[in-house]
Amino acid sequence: MHEATQKTQLINGTAQIHFNTSKAIENLSYTSLQDLDNKYLNVFVKVKKHTGRLFEETKMTDVRYILSPYALNLAATPPLKPGIPYSIKVQVEDVSAHSVEGITVALEPKVVDKTQEKRHLAPRKSTTGYDGVASFVVNIPPDATALELHVRTDDPDLPDEHEASNDYQIVAYSSPSQSFLSLNWTESYKSLPVGECFSITVTPKSPHIDKITHYYYLIVSKGKIVHFGREKKLPGSSHQILNLSVTESMAPAARLLVYYIILGEQRTELVSDSVCLSIEDPCSNQLQIHLSPNEDIQGAVSLVMDTQSESWVALTALSTATYDIQERSKNPKERMLGALYKNDAGCGASGGRSSTEVFCLAGLTVLTNANEEAFQQNDGSCKKILRSRRSSKELTDLASQFRHPVIRKCCEDGTRPSRQSCEARARRITIGPKCVNAFLQCCELKESSSNTYVALGRATESKYVIKHTVGFTSKTENWLWEVYHVPKRHQQELAIPGFPATWEIQGVSISDKGLCVADVLHLQVDKDHIQVTRLK
Repeated sequence: MHEATQKTQLINGTAQIHFNTSKAIENLSYTSLQDLDNKYLNVFVKVKKHTGRLFEETKMTDVRYILSPYALNLAATPPLKPGIPYSIKVQVEDVSAHSVEGITVALEPKVVDKTQEKRHLAPRKSTTGYDGVASFVVNIPPDATALELHVRTDDPDLPDEHEASNDYQIVAYSSPSQSFLSLNWTESYKSLPVGECFSITVTPKSPHIDKITHYYYLIVSKGKIVHFGREKKLPGSSHQILNLSVTESMAPAARLLVYYIILGEQRTELVSDSVCLSIEDPCSNQLQIHLSPNEDIQGAVSLVMDTQSESWVALTALSTATYDIQERSKNPKERMLGALYKNDAGCGASGGRSSTEVFCLAGLTVLTNANEEAFQQNDGSCKKILRSRRSSKELTDLASQFRHPVIRKCCEDGTRPSRQSCEARARRITIGPKCVNAFLQCCELKESSSNTYVALGRATESKYVIKHTVGFTSKTENWLWEVYHVPKRHQQELAIPGFPATWEIQGVSISDKGLCVADVLHLQVDKDHIQVTRLK
């Protein structure tokens, strides 16, 4: 947009430019500032010398306009069970996807009955905790088929038009005999240490409740059933407490699935529910990384790796400047476990819309003469499968099809790495539809050739793949990505890049005792020496 072009002079290497958005959109198709919600501002900067020769040029494309500083999501919210109190968790995040504590959330629920009539329930409010989650409990009538929710933030410092809000509809669990089961864990956002016990409240609801004799349970972790058992139902009880112990085999995450069986004269029914568990692994094979003492450092460090048993140790060195450029977690264990969670055999939130779906979303297949309906996948929660990689030649061939240099440049821009989706980036293109089309074609082809492999659910190409290859675009971000065999102790000399930087040495070990992430070793490198600290 030529009208927005401004010129100024650098003073001591700094220049200030003021951009008036309200005035700028007068020449565009937007009618108000509200139309800019989730749109991006592209900033192009050229620096010229006083002689007129171009010295440097750059651009910034991640300046986003937002109407609200918050975003709302339902956290691990399963289908509702008619006649059983329903727990709702709303997570509040800021624009950087970080949890926000101390924000009041207002909830307005409506129940949809079998005749599709809607009834308003009492509105309520809750405040987010340290994890950014506000919790609610709603009593569900026995004739409910769905629950409609209107949630919004209630920040006294924000005008009403800038409050975040969302609408949701939650469908009921499907049961031929109107039999249901609900698992309630009051501390569902607490991580459970290995060796600790936890309690789950099991609440059944059925016209045949007297025919329930036992509760059966399975615990699934890393694609395996690691524990199973049964508990006798207490006669005449409306609910029951299930006490279980946390073991190492459940780390880093597990799913508890509970079910009961009703033996009827005409049909046998299996009724189930599940809940996700986050497990704290004490790291039985403790990995420690430190510098060898009394080393004369001249552009190199001697790194010592200690483990309690024979292991394979992966090391990486990441520049802390990356955190200022990319919004990512600084906790290496959090990132590591996050990659593992994405490759879990289970997918979707806890529970399911039918007994078959509860088992399927937990990564299990159940063979029974009860509940003969087949589970039909109709959403995208488990559809992501492995793709074969495409060669760079395909990208080159596609770009060559665009003869006009401007359109070809649009295609080349689409192949550049980005954390944003192709669609989000394409919305910021103002050249025209031909450029958008070329950009999307090349961007989507590039995405399909990504080096990140993800397996969710049951992909036909492979069983369970846990592989996450990280690519770095500049040698200043990362200069180390190696795997070493460590019997119990290993010393490795590493050459340090010869420029000032602050590095984080991160190590991950894998052995027959499991996975362990070491504390970060912090190296501050300047021209003359290296300073070492340890981060936790």
